[in-house]
Amino acid sequence: GSEFTPITVDDGLNTNRVKCSYEDLEGSLWVGTGSGGLNRLRDGRFTTLTRKDGLVDEMVWGVFQSREKGMWIGTELGVTHLAAGATQTYTVNEGLADNVVNGFAEDADGNVWVGTYNGVSILGGGGVERSIGKKEGLPGHDVRSLAPAKKGMWLGIMGGGLVRYDGKVVETYNKESGLISDEVRVVSPGLDGGVWIGTNQGLSHLKDGVLKNFGQEEGFIDSRVFSVF
Repeated sequence: GSEFTPITVDDGLNTNRVKCSYEDLEGSLWVGTGSGGLNRLRDGRFTTLTRKDGLVDEMVWGVFQSREKGMWIGTELGVTHLAAGATQTYTVNEGLADNVVNGFAEDADGNVWVGTYNGVSILGGGGVERSIGKKEGLPGHDVRSLAPAKKGMWLGIMGGGLVRYDGKVVETYNKESGLISDEVRVVSPGLDGGVWIGTNQGLSHLKDGVLKNFGQEEGFIDSRVFSVF
């Protein structure tokens, strides 16, 4: 059977308050924490990235590696981009939609989409290129998760359901249209070409416009879904 090995401060983690984790293309494990910044586990050893190393804040909500192999770190006070040992910060002062950053995704053109508490910002080679919010048609402001779609980007919105954005909002799914809940926490592409939507009331699967829902009635131990892999 499978065995689980806990990783704690006894193993080199600088705090047990873990908020997120991410495995990069080189096999390193990045661990975002609630008070200790970012921990990187490589070859059995931890290194730490904190404010003194250029991290904008030590409350880390999301970590993502783009195709150019840079690391994007979402915090309570903005975004830090780490590449070739150098850091660059993006906050509302640089045009970010909001400093509270929930997650990231990359589109086909290599632009990094940043989900925030107040909409989405799209970062290109020149920094923040534009932001998308309720004025652009989003049904809510708190974008918790993003995932590339065949055309455009899926956006999971707390209180606003799921939308597909491709220059404009082209699809919307909410409780009224069959989504298990409007309180979306996570969006993850499926191997079948569909998309999985984790919410506060269970899990939905969307493919070819058809929704199927899974909750406690289907055997879930709890209705709240925080991660899908």
